[in-house]
Amino acid sequence: MPPGHPYGVAVRVVDADITATPEHGPPRTRPLRVITSLLDPGEAPAEQVAAVYAERWNSETSLFEAKILQRDHRPLLRSKNPDGVTQEIYGLLITHQYLQAQRARAAQASRNPATGRALDPDRVSFTAVLRAIRRHLHYRPATGQPPLITIVQTEALAQLIPRRPHRTRPRARQAPNHRVRVPGPLPTGNVNYTITICRRDETPRVTPQPPAK
Repeated sequence: MPPGHPYGVAVRVVDADITATPEHGPPRTRPLRVITSLLDPGEAPAEQVAAVYAERWNSETSLFEAKILQRDHRPLLRSKNPDGVTQEIYGLLITHQYLQAQRARAAQASRNPATGRALDPDRVSFTAVLRAIRRHLHYRPATGQPPLITIVQTEALAQLIPRRPHRTRPRARQAPNHRVRVPGPLPTGNVNYTITICRRDETPRVTPQPPAK
């Protein structure tokens, strides 16, 4: 309950049961609860909210793209003062947002004629878009030539990332030394997930708030 919200913040709770059916072995079911600020079920159906939770690791991928790939693995910023560092970080973030927008546009431009659905942006390689823009950064199209965005989309769609099946990996105890791997191979395999939206009748729990000072 931050300042400016005396009555709290309205949220929506989505409850679901996730059933994982591996290639070998019995299925496993566990409950899932997602709290979101998307209150309209028409805008964000419960099934989509529960399914997209599994992609929360994409935030780590985006950080890797902005910090490592976009900067050619350079470990340090070039600026030597606070104002310069702030300006350089803003430049990196603006560039990263532009690159992600081009990925989304390329995916939107490649629709399946049978289903009419756009391509998943995860299939468009961030590296392919980055390299295409770098190669054609000084491109100035003449009359009758395609614009830069079209060239970037064409090259990115020609290097799509293969669709990966859902996979599972058993939990294993972490070695005391993180640089030493746990002995023995860990079996992996493909798995199918089923999402079942459910309603859990629970008594709301209210956490007492300290009096305002």
